[in-house]
Amino acid sequence: MSTCTVRLDFTRKKSPLHEAQLNFELLHPFGLTEIPSLEEINRYTSEFVIEKQELPKEFEALLAEKYIILHPKSQGSAREWPIEKYIDLAEKLIVNGYEVVFTGTEAEGELFRKKLPDHDKCHDSTGKLSIDQLIWLIKNAMGLVACSTGPLHIAGFLNIKAVGLFSPRIPIHPGRWKPLGTHSTTLVFDPKCPKCKAKKDCGCISDISVETVLQEILK
Repeated sequence: MSTCTVRLDFTRKKSPLHEAQLNFELLHPFGLTEIPSLEEINRYTSEFVIEKQELPKEFEALLAEKYIILHPKSQGSAREWPIEKYIDLAEKLIVNGYEVVFTGTEAEGELFRKKLPDHDKCHDSTGKLSIDQLIWLIKNAMGLVACSTGPLHIAGFLNIKAVGLFSPRIPIHPGRWKPLGTHSTTLVFDPKCPKCKAKKDCGCISDISVETVLQEILK
């Protein structure tokens, strides 16, 4: 039995709009006549705040430091940058004076934690934080690097430097899924990638260089 009372005539997959704008399409039956711009949506969300959280001792001490969050995995929801490049980036960030925090679930941490740099400025928080604690950690960070996944969008809404790593393939391209916020940016290897344009399987996100990401963070 269907419970749909109004069938809306729009497509997400083929739309040029950002996902945040597409959600406003659902409000047309309630009188919405115009889809807001991304700038307007940023204004709507600019006062998004969270309550202070108590963190485990190791991470509470980080709040007084300059730290960057690296979130390598996506639970399969996005194309992912190779973990080896996140590790290389972490080592370069440490050389540049930053503390580095890897985030993710316990299961994700099991996939990469043994590969992380053995350095007192590199911290593994995988499986150690609640979602509220993770958001508080993001709130106080200098920046966050991730593919198209939840923590990247949280960083955008909190107006910290959110660096998103993307494939240009429709419908997973940054035009639809980039993080919002005033300090967000996205990187792709080749915006005109022929395989992505043809919607073929492509791993060109892996070709984004560590140096490119590092320079975006250091801007």
